[in-house]
Amino acid sequence: MDKQHHLKQLTDMLDEASRLYYTRNVSPLTDTEFDLKFKELQALERELGTVLPNSPTLRVGSDIQDGFNKLSHPKPMLTIENTYDSPELLDWLIKMQSAYGTDVYNISVKYDGISCELHYKDGILATGSTRGDKDTGDDITANVRTIRSIPLSLATYPSGDVYVHGEIMMPKSVLGKLNQALILSGQKPFANCRNACSGSVKQLDPKVTASRGLIFRAWDVFSDEMSTSLQTDKTAFLEASGFFYEPQTAPWSTGTGTPEDIVRMVDEFHSRLEQMDLDFDWDGIVVKVDSLSIQDSIGTKNNRSIEWGIARKWNDNEVITRLLDVEYQTGRTGNITPVGKLEPVPCEGVVISSVILNNEDYMRKLGLKIGIPVRVVRSGSVIPKVTGIATEDEYSEAKKQYADSAGTFYKEIVFPTVCPTCGTPLVKAGEIWKCPAGSSCPAQVQGSMEQWCSKECMNIDGVGPAILEDLRDSLDISNPLDLYMMTRDMSVDEVLYNLGKGYGKKTVKALFESVEKSKGRPFENILFGMGIPGIGKENARMLAREMKTLDAIIHARLEDLTAIDGIGSVLAVNIQKWMDVNGNEWLERLRDLGMAVEYTEGSSEAVGEQILAGLSLVFSGKSSYWDGDRVEEMLSSLGAKCSHSVTKKTDFLITGASPGPAKLKKAAEMGVKVVSEDEFIGMFNVPTAGIPGSSEVKGLANDPKQEKKLTSNALF
Repeated sequence: MDKQHHLKQLTDMLDEASRLYYTRNVSPLTDTEFDLKFKELQALERELGTVLPNSPTLRVGSDIQDGFNKLSHPKPMLTIENTYDSPELLDWLIKMQSAYGTDVYNISVKYDGISCELHYKDGILATGSTRGDKDTGDDITANVRTIRSIPLSLATYPSGDVYVHGEIMMPKSVLGKLNQALILSGQKPFANCRNACSGSVKQLDPKVTASRGLIFRAWDVFSDEMSTSLQTDKTAFLEASGFFYEPQTAPWSTGTGTPEDIVRMVDEFHSRLEQMDLDFDWDGIVVKVDSLSIQDSIGTKNNRSIEWGIARKWNDNEVITRLLDVEYQTGRTGNITPVGKLEPVPCEGVVISSVILNNEDYMRKLGLKIGIPVRVVRSGSVIPKVTGIATEDEYSEAKKQYADSAGTFYKEIVFPTVCPTCGTPLVKAGEIWKCPAGSSCPAQVQGSMEQWCSKECMNIDGVGPAILEDLRDSLDISNPLDLYMMTRDMSVDEVLYNLGKGYGKKTVKALFESVEKSKGRPFENILFGMGIPGIGKENARMLAREMKTLDAIIHARLEDLTAIDGIGSVLAVNIQKWMDVNGNEWLERLRDLGMAVEYTEGSSEAVGEQILAGLSLVFSGKSSYWDGDRVEEMLSSLGAKCSHSVTKKTDFLITGASPGPAKLKKAAEMGVKVVSEDEFIGMFNVPTAGIPGSSEVKGLANDPKQEKKLTSNALF
């Protein structure tokens, strides 16, 4: 099957599965199937350099539905990556140790329910919201108040805002009783606890939610006023504040240990949990770097999932076959990926014959050899994964069910010393072997060109892998910007002549038009397409928005880069190194071609004028004009950058009623100007109606009969 076609099929399937799950509580795929298919999609997107607009890798699945008000999260509610085997967990731990020097981790249960954010204001529960699309969720405050394990007031708390993240779940015992009642009344029972929980949380009538016996388990907390330095300290705070954990299941720190020690602890914790007969669903073990400062330095790559944590899951869908050979592929960034060729084996209705083997160290640790029997985990139509070595007896028993053995010889795997595409000697970067040839390597050129032309980047219609390969071979197009030099310096007929047979004038003319049209794409798309290591679509947008110009990025200091959300110290170094080598050439060529080299604020559909563009704002207290979380939405719609922390870059601390004393103190220490809400509105002529977040009850703050309609707001 054509890889681009497979990419579309896989993207559409996962997109539809997410939609059904989050909006209708229908699960066409098991958790394992979805996780593994998701990993396959990520790998295929990296290989092809293409991310389709409806790809679930671009966002966290949304559970937003009609009938609820919306609340913005002060920080995105990100997900966590999964692994289904100990070797991959060990690789991740070794990476954390070698790159960041960490050997202390927080290990906890991975609860299987509905993610929720609780907002406490001065110790009192103010709002509750679902994760939603990670930035905005449904306001389920009335419903979470009915859950008895959610404290309405905290036993201990700092002043100001506290945000608790956790999981709402339905106990298995409650599900049994609920389904029995549904069956007796002629209704369809719930398929599992999570579906029943979702249906209960999303009730418009809180009385129904109250009758469902839901429970809550917290797994994170943050506040500007907390002085914690460890993830484990957060757990201690949550327990002291009144959040309940079953004995022996509360998150705990390993202390100091080698990566092998941590893997052993995770396995022991898993065994202990399996013996506990817990009355709720859980689907793995979460391992997080314990140091909060190291978490901050690591940051995030794609604004979808955290990079400083991983979830270890278990999968019993295993087959045994033989590893016949190993082939090597060069990716867009030069990474060399080994692909194991397997003796074909049927699994869940599909014959599998290949498997990604990650890297040389991964193969060495598993003890892989050509011809050796291997255990392979697979689910649905996902590319399988080797989890370990099988015995010959196990293989002999398993092979009776499928093809005859291809042989029993064992041969050492020899990792290549040169690029399989261009023959350049390889260099090692951490655990990865790379081809340093860059634009001299056809595979890397092809990958970078495919990413540049993708819809998520420059959206050059009709330019697929085959056309790009022909352009490279016929016209030496080896850099994305060469496409624009081609349309500027050559005629349609000249390009047609060089391409030769198989192309018509209409096709080449359409190619020219698509390339020229893409010149108008915004700066953040160009930044994404440059191929800076670690820069994806989301952090390219943030980098463009914060730094404003390519010239500023080229000359940025490390501290300027790490101050941007989602960019840790490692990624900042990557950006700086790449810009030192390539930045000035890109800047010169982009300017010559008349393409964007600076960020342009988009106009708000509701307002049209970005009257607050360039301002960094923090709001604290209760607004007289906007309900709850709408203040940030309103300020952002007018071009401002909003934060919940006062820094030296903050232009104004805007205060409503009862502002947080800690923010006022910090503003005074840093010389940040403090203005009241009404003063700020007058200074910039901010409209109070007809824009996102506008309350239809302007002025009701002074009307005692309407006071309950206004909710507290101290999000940032």
